[in-house]
Amino acid sequence: APGGSPTWTFRREPARRNPASQLWSRSCSANDMPPVSHGRSQWKLNAVALYIIAVVTYGVPIIMTPYLARVLAPEGLGNVAVGQAACIWLSLLYDFGFPYGGTREVSVHRSNPSRLRSFVAAVLGAKCALVLASVPVSAACLLALPLSPALRAILAWGIVAAVPRAFIPLWYFQGTERMRLPLTVVVTARGLAAALTLILVRTPVDAWKVLALDALGTST
Repeated sequence: APGGSPTWTFRREPARRNPASQLWSRSCSANDMPPVSHGRSQWKLNAVALYIIAVVTYGVPIIMTPYLARVLAPEGLGNVAVGQAACIWLSLLYDFGFPYGGTREVSVHRSNPSRLRSFVAAVLGAKCALVLASVPVSAACLLALPLSPALRAILAWGIVAAVPRAFIPLWYFQGTERMRLPLTVVVTARGLAAALTLILVRTPVDAWKVLALDALGTST
């Protein structure tokens, strides 16, 4: 202005986007991006469901131990522990890290049905291959080892009980954040198996029924 201080005019230019972010936005479609969370309430429900499943899965056998120790005697309880250990070792083999990597992959691709189906089919196929490879080897070892008939029967049921555990799709429901169905199934099956154990297991001769009922509770 004449006779006064100069006037400065500022013009704000539009912000420039990072070329890397532009390339990412072009290369990634909506189906490749992880879905929006269902909200804090859904997250809390899923967390509570996981805690309940863990408590039921590990707590029910601990609660049943005093009863089994009383009715099975030390030898029968020891045989059951050996059968359960064999079942757990085979379950670790069948898991093969799928509960961790599988949950992540399902969570990433759950909005893409075709990729999700392909991944689930690949995981189930790998588990089938592990089961088909391990069961004959386990059966051959069971027949070759000098075991008592009672322990051999319990170990056989331990091998059988490990097979349905391989196909429990808990990792799938964790990835899709739908834990209500597995929670209902696990609580019902474990409760039914525990009730039948109290009814059917009465003497040391019934030790094999513990593993048989465990297989029933797992496969339900």
